[in-house]
Amino acid sequence: MKLTQEQVERFIATLDAKWPDPKICPVCGNTTWDTVDVVFELKSYVAEQESDEEATVMPLVPLTCKNCGNTILINVLTIGVLPAEE
Repeated sequence: MKLTQEQVERFIATLDAKWPDPKICPVCGNTTWDTVDVVFELKSYVAEQESDEEATVMPLVPLTCKNCGNTILINVLTIGVLPAEE
C-alpha cells in the first residue's frame, strides 16, 4: 500500500517528535536516513496444520541508514499513521 502525502508527513512528524535528535544509527553512528512511501507487511509464521487466517500481519515502513544500510521497521498502526481497521 502506498501512503498519501498527508500520511507521509504525519509519519515523519511523529518520528521527529518521538525520536530524539540526532537520529543516530546504532550500527555506524550516521545520522542520515531514507524512507519510502510504501507500507510493507510482516506476516507471522503459520505452520502447515494452521489456517493462513490465523496469521498476524504488521504494517511497517522501513527507515534505512544511508551509510551502512541498517534498516529499522516502524509499525504505522502503533504510531497512528494508519487506523487499525486498514
